[in-house]
Amino acid sequence: MMKIKNCLAACAVALPLFFAGAAFASSSQFFTAVSDLPLMPGFIEQLDENMVFDKPEGRIIETEAVGKAERDGAERFYLETLPQLGWKFIGGSRFEREGEVLEIGFAEQEQGYISIHIIVKPKG
Repeated sequence: MMKIKNCLAACAVALPLFFAGAAFASSSQFFTAVSDLPLMPGFIEQLDENMVFDKPEGRIIETEAVGKAERDGAERFYLETLPQLGWKFIGGSRFEREGEVLEIGFAEQEQGYISIHIIVKPKG
């Protein structure tokens, strides 16, 4: 009986820590401005660059992230990942989904860093 109580006590302590860790990991893997848009591993969202407008015609979102990576690797990450989330590649740096267009740009920074600039806006 004592073993069961000890096990329950350990679970009571461990479970909240597990879920807190899972919530943190989840929030750190996606842009906050576009909750279903993955943030490339190792990149940090520039929260002060976020702009979000929600209008009857649709939402307009601009966000940016910076990290250390090669531009080709970042482009490949989004070319492979976005279609799995329903975004259809329509050419250049543009994707389309459910009446919205996502434009993604990459700019090389100093010391091997790049910035990823994302705009989501209504189609048309």
